[in-house]
Amino acid sequence: MDGLTSRVISFIRFPMMAAVVVIHCNIVLFHPELESRTLFSFLFSLTQKLVWVSVPIFFFISGLLFFKEGTFNMTLYKTKLSSRIYTLLIPYIIWNILYFCIIAIQQYFKPDVLLLLHKRIADFSLTDYLWIFWDIRQISHLADDQPACLVGVFWFIQCLFLSILLSPVIYKLIQFTRHFFLLLFLALCLIDYQVDIPGVNNAGIAYFCLGAYISIMHINLINHLRHIPLWTVIVIILISLSSIMIDNEYVAFFSSLLLQMGVLSLVTYMIEHHHWRECALLSSSVFFIFAVHRLFTAPLMHISNSILNHINNDILLYFYYLFIVSITILLCVAMFWIMNRYMPRVTNILSGRRSVKV
Repeated sequence: MDGLTSRVISFIRFPMMAAVVVIHCNIVLFHPELESRTLFSFLFSLTQKLVWVSVPIFFFISGLLFFKEGTFNMTLYKTKLSSRIYTLLIPYIIWNILYFCIIAIQQYFKPDVLLLLHKRIADFSLTDYLWIFWDIRQISHLADDQPACLVGVFWFIQCLFLSILLSPVIYKLIQFTRHFFLLLFLALCLIDYQVDIPGVNNAGIAYFCLGAYISIMHINLINHLRHIPLWTVIVIILISLSSIMIDNEYVAFFSSLLLQMGVLSLVTYMIEHHHWRECALLSSSVFFIFAVHRLFTAPLMHISNSILNHINNDILLYFYYLFIVSITILLCVAMFWIMNRYMPRVTNILSGRRSVKV
């Protein structure tokens, strides 16, 4: 992997994580009455559709990096699996335990607070304690719950686990199908069927495979994108923005794909021509923000109850929504900085060995 590609990946991680925080700061979920505010509802829906571009980009980068050598053998596979134990599996287990402890403490003082579990911990069976690491629907028995572990956002890691386990098959499939693999990618993204099992996400696996395809076929994507003129990049982004709100899943998919390429092209251009550089603190805090931000979003949404009643202007309301997002990100980064300074070893484990001296 060349230096420019590494710089683009390092730089883009924090903005994409900020976009993930925007997704989960779903103020309309806490205040459904806001949907009646026409202008705010439009701006909110547009923002939510735009920031979803971050999720496939993260899967794409994961596939790109997993196969960055462009080759594959069992020795390399075992090395990568061993590395993922520290970068994914151990933080995954610890964060689920931490969330469970937080809920247990709250239930100790307020037994009626059920939160994510929809069940009192005092009534847990032995298997319930195990289900928090894989599928909390087996505890809550609510069909509407997301098929995921207690830390709901870790559905991404569950899908990544599955993609990594399937990587020998993915490598052989790409080698066998070559460029026809792109048709399989489109089919997997557009198929109108989703298996209701934790870790199984069609689009997530598809974008991981797309990243794998780029690496295995030795395609220097960033080098191709860097030759696209800036005006063309802007046109690509504007076209994708204008069509992403169309209520058609196929149009939405291709608009999203176009927007992803536009974002990568723009970041590549700014890094190469305007010397944009990653901030070590922000880039190293990405996994920590990913794991901890839901602890801030819900309280901030509840605190906003009294404030929302006094905001009559839809534009001001939208900026207040962005303000909540910004506060959430700032709190997460501040928490990471404090922990990284005074408890560096703990922070390093919680961050999957991604923390740095800052």
